[in-house]
Amino acid sequence: MPVEGAIAHCKIGTPLQIGRQHYPYANVFSMYLATGLLATPVVTFPIGQTTTGLPLGVQLHGRRWQDERLLAIAYGHVRHH
Repeated sequence: MPVEGAIAHCKIGTPLQIGRQHYPYANVFSMYLATGLLATPVVTFPIGQTTTGLPLGVQLHGRRWQDERLLAIAYGHVRHH
């Protein structure tokens, strides 16, 4: 199943809860914006499910021009789990 980094959908201005912390919606979005501006490789892959069945994924960021290394790390994890 393909996965992609996504921000939780909520009303604009509503803080997002991540763990026990609450973050303004704009701060969470900035994590994705930086990756696009830097043009660094990113890979996202599934790592399991929550106790309620929602999918969980992880997103790894690599150094510029290190796409193959990043893909190898992701492939190794997916293959062994």
